[in-house]
Amino acid sequence: MIYKINLCNTSQTLFQKASFSCAWDVTLSKDGNLSIWRVGGVNQIMQAREVMTTQVIAVKEDQTKQQAARLLSLYRVSGLPVVSDDNMVIGVVTQRDVLGKDGQRVRDIMTRGVISVTPDTDLDEVSRILVYKRIRRVLVLDQGRLAGIISRGDLVEEVASRWVCPVCGEIMHSMHFPEVCNRCGASDVSTLELVAPGS
Repeated sequence: MIYKINLCNTSQTLFQKASFSCAWDVTLSKDGNLSIWRVGGVNQIMQAREVMTTQVIAVKEDQTKQQAARLLSLYRVSGLPVVSDDNMVIGVVTQRDVLGKDGQRVRDIMTRGVISVTPDTDLDEVSRILVYKRIRRVLVLDQGRLAGIISRGDLVEEVASRWVCPVCGEIMHSMHFPEVCNRCGASDVSTLELVAPGS
């Protein structure tokens, strides 16, 4: 089945989300796999640029371990990219690095092998990386420069904010229960599962 959906999530967050088109098709196969495709022109699977956080808190390698710990605590994040003066990513410093490694500077404790994706990476691939590499976040790099970050929470939010009208099949994104369907006006928008319209 194919459904037209609206992926415009207007909820405010600490970080600014990338802007993206609001016309998508969702295909749910018989085996339960979900694919999200852009409507119009050549269909493309939803990409990292559509959900990444673009205003990312980062640190420099010459900052102190304590400064990194303060940023992790203040912004309630589990890791920070380490960038050079020209915004090239040179590492990541995580809560685990702060707690488990000796050193006074970020350069002494950071992890240098960075797992990253590009803005064009399919969200299916981003999800696989987060799960199979057992990481909490993945950096989005554009020619080595920091473009954004995607956390497990960002992907879970995409799933959690999906509401489907059982009357017409319209899919809406909101963290709050929608009172009525945007398309048909039905007041019984209560399911989070994809259902065939009218069933």
